[in-house]
This record gives sequence, C-alpha cells and structure tokens, in this order.
Amino acid sequence: MAQQFPLFTTVYGINLLAMSKQVLPPPPPNQPQVVPLEENSWEFTTKQLSGANLACKLAAALNIGLDILESASGRAALAALGNLVVQEWHRTPEFRFAGDVSYMNAYVDHFLFALRKEFPNVVIENLGGPEVLAATRRLPKGQWNGDLWAYRPKSSVGLYFNSGRVEDMKRAAADSKMALRYKHFMFMFGCATSHELCHSFVAYLSQNSADDFGYTPPNVSHLNYGETLRAQGSLRTRSGESGRWFENKLFGGSLEFYEDPRLDSGQVGVAYVLDEEDVAWKIKADAIVSLVQNAKEPQVPFERVYAGITGDDRRRRGLRSLGSTSANSRRQVSQSYMRAAMAPVSHRFMHNVPRSKLVLFALDPRAVRAVAAR
Repeated sequence: MAQQFPLFTTVYGINLLAMSKQVLPPPPPNQPQVVPLEENSWEFTTKQLSGANLACKLAAALNIGLDILESASGRAALAALGNLVVQEWHRTPEFRFAGDVSYMNAYVDHFLFALRKEFPNVVIENLGGPEVLAATRRLPKGQWNGDLWAYRPKSSVGLYFNSGRVEDMKRAAADSKMALRYKHFMFMFGCATSHELCHSFVAYLSQNSADDFGYTPPNVSHLNYGETLRAQGSLRTRSGESGRWFENKLFGGSLEFYEDPRLDSGQVGVAYVLDEEDVAWKIKADAIVSLVQNAKEPQVPFERVYAGITGDDRRRRGLRSLGSTSANSRRQVSQSYMRAAMAPVSHRFMHNVPRSKLVLFALDPRAVRAVAAR
C-alpha cells in the first residue's frame, strides 16, 4: 500500500508546541485558571525563574519521550501494543477497529510523524499528590474526523503534567550542584511522556471514540493497573493500562519512583521497574543517564542493580511513591474523556522547537530559543 502521508524530516524537534500552566488566584473565588506560557518563557535566565519558565525543561523531556517511541525497539513495542489492543477489541462485539490491522506498522509511523508535526496541547496543573506524574485526556470530537491517515493530535488529546513535580525539576535545573538530579527528572518525565503517548495511540486507533469500550481493553495491562468504567448503565470490570503494558514490554517492568528518606522533598525519587511478579528492581544510575543522552537508541530493558523488593516488603517499609501510582491504585486519570466543560484553554502561543536545542537542553539547562509558529 502506498503511504498516504508526506515523507520528510522536519528541522524542528517539536512543531506547534503550546503549553499552559494552572494558576490559583487569591480568594474569592479561588477558582483555578489556566494561562498560556508566552514566547519569552522559552528564554532561561537567572532573572527569570517564574512558573512560565517550566516550558523549556518540560519540552526537552517531551522530546525524550518521542525519541523513545521513535527508536526501533519503541516502534516495535508500539506496534505490538496496537495489534494486541485491536485483537482484544475484536473479542467482543462492543467495539470494532475501523482500520486494517495489517497496516499497523504504517499506523505507528503516521502517528509518530503527526506528533512531531503537531504536538498535543500541554497543561501543567495540579494532578493531586506527587505520585501522579501525568495524564492523557481525550477531547470531544472536533476538527479531526477520525481519518487514520490524517491524524490531528491537537484535536484528539490533551496532555497534563504534575505542576509540583515539574516545579521540582525547575529547581534542580537552577542549581548547578543538582546536575545529576536534573538528568533524573529528564528520565522521569521522558518516560512519563512515552507512557502517556501510548494512551494517545489507543485514542488514535479508536478514532477518538467516547465509548468506554474504545479504551484499552482489560487484558492489555501489567500487574493490576487499570480502572473501573461504567458503560451504558452496566458495570464493566475494568479497562486496561496501555502505558504500563508498553513499559513492561520495553523497559522490563512498569516504572515507579520511590522516596529516599535521606533526601529532601524536591528529590526525583529512586527509579525502579516492577516485574510481572510485582518485584521492584532498582534501575542502574548509568542506565538512567544513558537514556537521557541517547533516547533514540535506548538500552532496554533497563539494567538493574541490587536485590528486588517484593510488594509485601515495600508495604512493610512504607515506601512512598513520588512518580506514579501503586499497583493497587485508585482510579487513574490517564484515560479520562474530556467533556465539553473540561476542554483545555485555547493556546495563543505555539512554537517550533529545534531538535538540536532540545537534545542539548536535556543534558544542560541552558537557554533554548523557540521559533514562533506562524
């Protein structure tokens, strides 16, 4: 089949990137507001350490997440995810895939190409506790008509990142003594981005369906991650967790970041992968830095160190999550469908950010200049 999308490599790492940040005005009425981050927020200077300056750091992490998916192993894992999702959809009559599963590799290519060309709008907001790093929410059907060969990411999903954790990353970037901590934050948010874009991929394959059965099927998960959904008045057992499935497939387990009681409250947390037996294995520090340095060729599954920690041991020790939800989590927000009242703020400022700058900024938080999109 002839490919139905243009073949070219953009000189920009991420096109039409727009970010907003939730702010809490003083009472009354103390209602959260979401304001767009302006173009000058992309300049990192010692005099400009406001919340708007979060954009340049998070953009570098977004690029790492895209690089992971675009790698040979990432594409293969994403295609495997798509094939399994469609296979599970077709086990029941409630939802059917409208495309052709034999083109799954081409769908992956088109999906990733579209993300570079038109990245979903990003909102930095309060997602609750520190353990919830990010969320993906489908948008009501709008400008994208569901054509699988003409994907419109901005009209499909919105990505949401934990404002407290992004602020922690900003503080690490501002302190030259925290260079290693900054790289670990890049790892955390880069992997979180690849996770959330797996939810976006399922939304793409479903043509942005609002039907609960158009989400990740229950059997596509890892451990007991997932959520209970209600569909047409009947209680469905639960949906799956495509992001966790992808993590286990590519990284060797789902990612969790546990608090180190010896460190301050702005820490990243210690990175672990949870295997299929719910045993947590610490990720080697060199593997974390290696991914940040070259996410296009990730060394996966991640190399582990030390003995594993069972779920019972983690609970006995009272390990606190700083970068995910536990395997016995409450309902996750990753797969929420946004009703009209929940639609994100209109983004007035969109930028094309050169890949060369994003790669450099992931390693060293120097000034990044975005090119205003026209």
